[in-house]
Amino acid sequence: MTRIMTFLALLIASLLSAQNDYKADMQHALSLWEDGKTAVAVKEFEAIATVYTSEWLPNYYVALLTAQEALMEGDNRELMKSLLEKAQRYQDLVNRVELENAEVLVVQALINTGWIIYNPIINGPKLSADVAYLYKKANEVSPENPRVHLNKTNYEIGVAKYFGQDTSGLCEQYNKTLTLFANFKPKSEIEPNWGFNQARALLAECIK
Repeated sequence: MTRIMTFLALLIASLLSAQNDYKADMQHALSLWEDGKTAVAVKEFEAIATVYTSEWLPNYYVALLTAQEALMEGDNRELMKSLLEKAQRYQDLVNRVELENAEVLVVQALINTGWIIYNPIINGPKLSADVAYLYKKANEVSPENPRVHLNKTNYEIGVAKYFGQDTSGLCEQYNKTLTLFANFKPKSEIEPNWGFNQARALLAECIK
């Protein structure tokens, strides 16, 4: 009996140590991202993902950061294509275990939006309904999630601009997003908590 209790104690201690290491590694990678060292952060998240294969967050952050980079590379089609393909590879790993997660649905919507921007003539008709569905589903899963509202608004404004429509009526949605951010509490220090500064900047730009 003593041996069993000792074994269990050592096992629990080992598991707690591994979890603490994982959390510390994730916090370090997140701090790199916050400091603007996105490329280094992506590499670190990739390394974490290879070690902690049962955790979804490292793959989530690689998919997110890579998709965001792709959306900024509209003038470099080859790089944009490569980034979107990479983002989807990591997103597929997350989709297998967290498909009903609003944060994950938002990243899939970002990737699909990237493909629409990459080739709006071909991909617009194929993926626009999917993006709308992803945001609708994400809102149903987590109606108070500020990232759902932020990125849904960004997408709707982008579509309106593409078709030459007035976007002033959509600006107010950023105010709701900021309210949601003020009330949002992530589950832990390493859970998604990004987007507030972006929402504030976009609101300021939108109401000019």
